[in-house]
Amino acid sequence: AVRQNERVIAAYLGAGAGGVQLKETTT
Repeated sequence: AVRQNERVIAAYLGAGAGGVQLKETTT
């Protein structure tokens, strides 16, 4: 459970950070 939660958080944060970077780069 802990491993899965950590994986989900990492994926969520990764996607969020990537989205922000993409937005900034595109804009």
